[in-house]
Amino acid sequence: MKPLATIKCPYCKGATTTQDRKTLYLYSTDTYWCARCKAFGVISDIDPSLLSGITPKVTTTTELVKFEYNNTGKRFSVCKNRFYDGSRDVFQIKLPDGSLVGHCYRLPDKRSKIEGVKGLCYREQFLDLSQTYRLVEGVYDCIYPNDIAVLGYPNEFQAKQLKWFNLILCPDGDVWQDKQKLILWLKPFWYFKKIVVEHIPNSKDPDECLEQDRTKVSFNIIKDWLNKQT
Repeated sequence: MKPLATIKCPYCKGATTTQDRKTLYLYSTDTYWCARCKAFGVISDIDPSLLSGITPKVTTTTELVKFEYNNTGKRFSVCKNRFYDGSRDVFQIKLPDGSLVGHCYRLPDKRSKIEGVKGLCYREQFLDLSQTYRLVEGVYDCIYPNDIAVLGYPNEFQAKQLKWFNLILCPDGDVWQDKQKLILWLKPFWYFKKIVVEHIPNSKDPDECLEQDRTKVSFNIIKDWLNKQT
């Protein structure tokens, strides 16, 4: 199995000439293994500060239209890079390592189109494993720096890219009115460990509700509640 990233091993002891080598391999199975001292375990046991500035590497060969991003638009969004020509509002779609895999087009009359891979729209150049990110549906729902748009309901591919990250799941408020919709929204992350769910009241969208007016709930509590619904 190929590692998704490598870091300096925090468990190695010995000669200083070898301690600076990146010998700790991080795998998509949420495990790590050191080729030098043979330490192994689950990634969640590693000090988050040691993961700062790195992100899983994933390759893609998607051919995409090229834009000269001007980072302007008719509606506010923290997502970058972005192109607006007075009609089309076009956002970069990326993987966690910053690889460009597509574009999200917001067109007149609230129409949307995805070119390339349905990945993630977000502000930074890449996602940092030491940070916590909030997942929302649309690019205009991204009003805080660490918001990520999943472009509708999240899918298994997107969830797999985010397996290592601390996440806040924030469905639109109307999703909470329908059990099956809520399950569909949460299902790709059902067995993830580092998850909190954010509830938005009164069927509002995230861009209509400030963070202090939302309620954060344990994922286990939400799953128990859904399992008890008839």
